[in-house]
Formats: sequence, structure tokens, C-alpha cells
Amino acid sequence: MAFSSSLSRLTSSAQRGSACVLSYQIVMSDIISGRDINLDDAKRLAKEIAALLGSEPKPNRKMVMGKPYSPYQIPIHTDEFYCFVKVSDRSYGFKAERRPKKGFVGDFFVSLKEPSGFMFATKFVPEAYTTLGVRVYRQPFATDEEIVQKAVSPN
Repeated sequence: MAFSSSLSRLTSSAQRGSACVLSYQIVMSDIISGRDINLDDAKRLAKEIAALLGSEPKPNRKMVMGKPYSPYQIPIHTDEFYCFVKVSDRSYGFKAERRPKKGFVGDFFVSLKEPSGFMFATKFVPEAYTTLGVRVYRQPFATDEEIVQKAVSPN
């Protein structure tokens, strides 16, 4: 169905005061795929694919303009990626997003050029200054030797 006829149908139903939401859903499906999605077929296909992948299908309620609507997604995550197989009644797609890097606790913090009060890096390290050529400030619990050793190490 053409977009213009769907738009005129939406306008006429809004003027009559009838169920505008239903017309909006029809317009959305016409714009995105040109047809309605058979949810029963999509669910059956999602279960078949999930069985092959050893996972379970989950409902996907997100609808993105310009992308085909997939009412089901199958998670198949790895250590480095969040992965999903998006499933519709006649098509499927794959989406992967990199997992955020996990933070780690450092041994100490240094500030270059200026002291950092909020991180307590206020102690000037003269030997690191002569080695690096830039002012280096350390936290009180770190030693000058430790800072210089890390500053000149290749790692």
C-alpha cells in the first residue's frame, strides 16, 4: 500500500474521531515493510532458530524507523560482544555490540603538568620530571622510585 493512501487514511480517521492509534500502527507497518507481520510465523521461526543456537527467543518491542521490524530476538552473547539474532516472519538479521570494557583498580595515580587535588596527586616527583621533561605529581602513598620505575618501563 502506498504511503500517501495510508496517510490519507490516517487523516480521515483522525477527522472522524475513530481509533487513530490503530491507523497509526497500520501506517507504520506500511512505511517499514509494506505489509503486516505474521506474529505466529515469527514466533515459530524464532523458536526454530533458537533451538539450533541453544538459546531462547525473547520478545523485541523496539521499532526503529528505516529498519525492518523483528518481533523476536535471540541472545547469543560472547565474552566480548552482546549478540542478537533478530527474527521476523520472513527474515532475520544479526546485531552485535561490543561489551563495555571493565574498569580496574590501579596501584597509583599521577598527574602531569599540574597537581590534581581531587585525586590527591599533589606531591611533586623531581626525578620523573628530569626523566620525562614534564612535571609529575603523585599521591602521598606512592613512592618516587615507584613512579620513576613505571615511567621508564616499556609496559
